[in-house]
Amino acid sequence: MLYAQSPLASGIMSQPVIPTSVGVPAAAIEAAKASVAGAKPAAAAKKPAAAAQTAKAGAAAGSNRTAMMAGAAVVVVALGADGWWFSTRPGTPAPAQPEPQVAAPAPAPEPVAATPDLAVPPAATVPPVTDAAKVAPNTAKPAGTPRPAAPTTVGGRGTAPAAAAAPVAETVVLLVPVPDALPIALELQTEIPLEATAEMALQFRVTRDVVVGGETVIANGAIATGVIVSHDKKKATIQLQTVDALDGTKLNIRATAGSAGDSKRTIETPGQKSKTVVVSPGATTIGYLSGQQSVRLRK
Repeated sequence: MLYAQSPLASGIMSQPVIPTSVGVPAAAIEAAKASVAGAKPAAAAKKPAAAAQTAKAGAAAGSNRTAMMAGAAVVVVALGADGWWFSTRPGTPAPAQPEPQVAAPAPAPEPVAATPDLAVPPAATVPPVTDAAKVAPNTAKPAGTPRPAAPTTVGGRGTAPAAAAAPVAETVVLLVPVPDALPIALELQTEIPLEATAEMALQFRVTRDVVVGGETVIANGAIATGVIVSHDKKKATIQLQTVDALDGTKLNIRATAGSAGDSKRTIETPGQKSKTVVVSPGATTIGYLSGQQSVRLRK
């Protein structure tokens, strides 16, 4: 049997060509033709039906997807319109802003009192020792307990105890009253030249202690002062002023035992023959305390 391509088929389909010259009965040939003719319409009918079914399924799927998208769009538009209306309607208070949370300050820790049993006494300072081989162990006692003075090193060969502090002697002040007109032996220390003028300063020295009530108030060697009033070739007239007491104060003195404020007395050098000196140093005289005075003595 031979086949020829048929233009009616959509794919590759072969149409049988039945020869008539091979001695095949005509009835058989007609029957084959009828069979072929019936098969073609059936195949052609199957193809449109399958295509229609596929198209229908695609259309249904497309309709469902379109419907879902449309529904979602409607929901979004509705939510947006609702939010716009809620935010723009009159009388709607603005949403309250949350107040910032301020952390409360942590309470200050209470000071912890030191337990007396756990208190550590301050470390005592150990004096340096030059001899390293003889360093004494630290024997410091807790604070508040007096300890003896640290020993001192003597030549690096040993220690010697520190000298004990000398006790402070108690000072007693004795006030000694000095009576008026108490005599004082004096010796001139200044030369009085012939050209001396009035008011020239003179210096004297006390030659004996002045004692009152068993207490020395003016010591031997104390300094007294005076001035020249006038002079001639042999003698000079003087006035006395002050004398140094034992406590360092200056006591007032005068030239005579009387109470005259301007008391004067003369002084001369026995046997003086100098033509330039009126009175030489060493000439003696007497002065008197002037007025009631006192001297502080320390015992």
